Amino acid sequence: MTNPIHKSKFLLLVLTCATATLLAAWPWDREKKIDFKLTGQVLDNDTKQPLEGAFVIAIYKEVKSGFAAAANYCVKTKGMYTGKDGKFHFPVEKLDGNSPYWVSAIKPDYYYVISDIAPPKIHREQGAAAYSGRNIYLAKQDPANPRVSGDGDDILCRRAASRDDVAASIEFLKIGLAENEKNNGPLKQQIREATQSMI
Repeated sequence: MTNPIHKSKFLLLVLTCATATLLAAWPWDREKKIDFKLTGQVLDNDTKQPLEGAFVIAIYKEVKSGFAAAANYCVKTKGMYTGKDGKFHFPVEKLDGNSPYWVSAIKPDYYYVISDIAPPKIHREQGAAAYSGRNIYLAKQDPANPRVSGDGDDILCRRAASRDDVAASIEFLKIGLAENEKNNGPLKQQIREATQSMI
Protein backbone atom coordinates (compact mmCIF):
# COMPACT_ATOMS: atom_id res chain seq x y z
CA MET A 1 0.00 0.00 0.00
CA THR A 2 1.41 3.41 -0.99
CA ASN A 3 1.44 6.33 1.38
CA PRO A 4 -0.99 9.09 0.11
CA ILE A 5 1.14 11.81 1.72
CA HIS A 6 4.21 10.78 -0.29
CA LYS A 7 2.12 10.58 -3.47
CA SER A 8 0.74 14.13 -3.01
CA LYS A 9 4.24 15.50 -2.24
CA PHE A 10 5.53 13.86 -5.41
CA LEU A 11 2.66 15.35 -7.48
CA LEU A 12 3.27 18.77 -5.96
CA LEU A 13 6.98 18.51 -6.82
CA VAL A 14 6.17 17.50 -10.42
CA LEU A 15 3.68 20.39 -10.79
CA THR A 16 6.15 22.87 -9.32
CA CYS A 17 8.92 21.74 -11.69
CA ALA A 18 6.58 21.83 -14.71
CA THR A 19 5.37 25.34 -13.80
CA ALA A 20 8.94 26.59 -13.31
CA THR A 21 9.94 25.13 -16.69
CA LEU A 22 6.99 26.77 -18.44
CA LEU A 23 7.65 30.13 -16.79
CA ALA A 24 11.33 29.99 -17.73
CA ALA A 25 10.51 29.15 -21.35
CA TRP A 26 7.68 31.70 -21.73
CA PRO A 27 8.66 34.53 -24.12
CA TRP A 28 8.21 37.38 -21.61
CA ASP A 29 10.39 39.65 -23.76
CA ARG A 30 7.90 39.44 -26.61
CA GLU A 31 5.62 41.93 -24.88
CA LYS A 32 8.48 44.37 -24.27
CA LYS A 33 9.97 44.45 -27.78
CA ILE A 34 8.69 47.25 -29.98
CA ASP A 35 9.70 46.77 -33.59
CA PHE A 36 8.32 50.04 -34.99
CA LYS A 37 8.91 53.78 -34.62
CA LEU A 38 6.78 56.89 -34.56
CA THR A 39 6.96 58.13 -38.15
CA GLY A 40 5.61 60.89 -40.32
CA GLN A 41 6.44 63.74 -42.67
CA VAL A 42 6.58 67.50 -42.33
CA LEU A 43 4.46 68.89 -45.15
CA ASP A 44 3.62 72.30 -46.56
CA ASN A 45 0.02 72.93 -45.53
CA ASP A 46 -0.93 74.44 -48.90
CA THR A 47 0.98 72.31 -51.40
CA LYS A 48 1.17 69.09 -49.30
CA GLN A 49 4.80 68.78 -50.47
CA PRO A 50 7.55 67.60 -48.07
CA LEU A 51 9.54 70.29 -46.25
CA GLU A 52 13.29 69.90 -45.93
CA GLY A 53 15.16 71.45 -43.00
CA ALA A 54 12.29 71.44 -40.51
CA PHE A 55 13.26 70.62 -36.93
CA VAL A 56 10.93 68.00 -35.45
CA ILE A 57 10.64 67.47 -31.71
CA ALA A 58 9.14 64.47 -29.92
CA ILE A 59 7.86 64.86 -26.36
CA TYR A 60 8.23 61.87 -24.02
CA LYS A 61 6.03 61.91 -20.92
CA GLU A 62 5.50 59.93 -17.74
CA VAL A 63 2.30 59.54 -15.75
CA LYS A 64 2.39 59.85 -11.98
CA SER A 65 -0.68 58.75 -10.04
CA GLY A 66 -1.58 59.96 -6.61
CA PHE A 67 -4.41 59.20 -4.21
CA ALA A 68 -6.96 61.45 -5.92
CA ALA A 69 -5.49 62.27 -9.32
CA ALA A 70 -2.96 61.48 -12.03
CA ALA A 71 -0.71 63.88 -13.91
CA ASN A 72 1.55 63.48 -16.91
CA TYR A 73 4.60 65.57 -17.60
CA CYS A 74 7.51 65.75 -20.02
CA VAL A 75 10.65 63.89 -18.94
CA LYS A 76 12.67 64.20 -22.15
CA THR A 77 12.60 65.37 -25.74
CA LYS A 78 14.25 64.06 -28.89
CA GLY A 79 14.73 65.99 -32.12
CA MET A 80 15.86 65.71 -35.73
CA TYR A 81 15.97 67.74 -38.93
CA THR A 82 14.07 66.55 -41.98
CA GLY A 83 15.74 65.72 -45.28
CA LYS A 84 14.32 66.31 -48.77
CA ASP A 85 11.55 63.77 -48.18
CA GLY A 86 10.37 65.63 -45.05
CA LYS A 87 10.34 62.37 -43.09
CA PHE A 88 11.05 61.92 -39.40
CA HIS A 89 11.18 58.98 -37.01
CA PHE A 90 11.51 58.55 -33.25
CA PRO A 91 11.85 55.46 -31.07
CA VAL A 92 8.72 54.23 -29.31
CA GLU A 93 9.93 53.33 -25.82
CA LYS A 94 6.70 52.08 -24.25
CA LEU A 95 3.24 51.28 -25.59
CA ASP A 96 1.54 53.73 -23.29
CA GLY A 97 0.72 56.62 -25.63
CA ASN A 98 3.22 58.82 -23.78
CA SER A 99 6.56 57.56 -25.04
CA PRO A 100 6.45 59.59 -27.25
CA TYR A 101 3.31 61.56 -26.56
CA TRP A 102 3.37 64.25 -29.22
CA VAL A 103 5.43 65.70 -32.08
CA SER A 104 5.75 69.23 -33.43
CA ALA A 105 7.95 70.96 -35.99
CA ILE A 106 9.45 74.35 -36.62
CA LYS A 107 11.07 75.84 -39.70
CA PRO A 108 12.21 79.37 -40.50
CA ASP A 109 9.54 81.36 -42.37
CA TYR A 110 6.80 78.83 -41.49
CA TYR A 111 4.36 78.37 -38.63
CA TYR A 112 2.77 75.25 -37.17
CA VAL A 113 -0.80 74.48 -38.32
CA ILE A 114 -1.79 70.95 -37.26
CA SER A 115 -0.60 67.36 -36.80
CA ASP A 116 -2.25 64.11 -37.84
CA ILE A 117 -3.11 61.76 -34.98
CA ALA A 118 -4.47 58.24 -34.93
CA PRO A 119 -8.24 57.75 -34.46
CA PRO A 120 -9.13 56.83 -30.85
CA LYS A 121 -9.75 53.13 -31.60
CA ILE A 122 -6.36 52.72 -33.29
CA HIS A 123 -4.63 54.77 -30.59
CA ARG A 124 -6.07 52.51 -27.87
CA GLU A 125 -4.69 49.41 -29.62
CA GLN A 126 -1.14 50.86 -29.40
CA GLY A 127 0.11 49.00 -32.47
CA ALA A 128 2.27 50.29 -35.32
CA ALA A 129 -0.73 52.08 -36.88
CA ALA A 130 -1.05 54.30 -33.79
CA TYR A 131 2.47 55.63 -34.40
CA SER A 132 2.69 55.89 -38.19
CA GLY A 133 1.52 58.70 -40.45
CA ARG A 134 1.93 61.39 -37.78
CA ASN A 135 2.29 64.10 -40.42
CA ILE A 136 2.90 67.70 -39.35
CA TYR A 137 1.66 70.62 -41.46
CA LEU A 138 3.45 73.97 -41.57
CA ALA A 139 2.27 77.05 -43.47
CA LYS A 140 4.33 79.83 -45.03
CA GLN A 141 4.49 82.99 -42.91
CA ASP A 142 2.98 86.18 -44.26
CA PRO A 143 5.65 88.79 -43.37
CA ALA A 144 2.96 91.48 -43.18
CA ASN A 145 0.92 89.45 -40.68
CA PRO A 146 3.19 86.87 -39.00
CA ARG A 147 1.79 84.19 -36.71
CA VAL A 148 3.39 82.79 -33.59
CA SER A 149 3.20 79.05 -33.03
CA GLY A 150 1.93 78.13 -29.57
CA ASP A 151 3.73 74.94 -28.64
CA GLY A 152 2.80 74.76 -24.98
CA ASP A 153 4.65 74.04 -21.78
CA ASP A 154 5.72 70.53 -22.84
CA ILE A 155 8.46 72.01 -25.02
CA LEU A 156 10.13 73.28 -21.83
CA CYS A 157 10.19 69.75 -20.37
CA ARG A 158 10.64 70.97 -16.80
CA ARG A 159 10.93 67.45 -15.28
CA ALA A 160 13.87 66.31 -17.43
CA ALA A 161 16.68 64.64 -15.51
CA SER A 162 19.57 66.11 -17.51
CA ARG A 163 20.46 68.75 -20.08
CA ASP A 164 20.87 65.97 -22.67
CA ASP A 165 17.20 65.10 -22.13
CA VAL A 166 16.21 68.64 -23.20
CA ALA A 167 18.76 69.23 -25.98
CA ALA A 168 15.94 69.01 -28.55
CA SER A 169 13.87 71.53 -26.56
CA ILE A 170 16.77 73.99 -26.53
CA GLU A 171 17.25 73.65 -30.30
CA PHE A 172 13.50 74.13 -30.88
CA LEU A 173 13.41 77.23 -28.65
CA LYS A 174 16.45 78.76 -30.37
CA ILE A 175 14.79 78.41 -33.77
CA GLY A 176 11.58 79.87 -32.35
CA LEU A 177 13.47 82.80 -30.83
CA ALA A 178 15.12 83.58 -34.18
CA GLU A 179 11.69 83.52 -35.86
CA ASN A 180 10.14 85.79 -33.25
CA GLU A 181 13.07 88.22 -33.58
CA LYS A 182 12.21 88.53 -37.28
CA ASN A 183 8.47 88.71 -37.03
CA ASN A 184 7.02 90.18 -33.89
CA GLY A 185 7.76 93.89 -33.63
CA PRO A 186 6.47 95.19 -30.24
CA LEU A 187 6.41 91.70 -28.65
CA LYS A 188 10.00 91.00 -29.67
CA GLN A 189 11.66 92.06 -26.39
CA GLN A 190 9.16 90.20 -24.20
CA ILE A 191 9.38 87.01 -26.27
CA ARG A 192 13.18 87.23 -26.40
CA GLU A 193 13.49 87.51 -22.62
CA ALA A 194 10.98 84.72 -21.93
CA THR A 195 12.54 82.32 -24.45
CA GLN A 196 16.12 83.03 -23.36
CA SER A 197 15.17 82.30 -19.76
CA MET A 198 13.70 78.95 -20.89
CA ILE A 199 16.87 78.07 -22.80
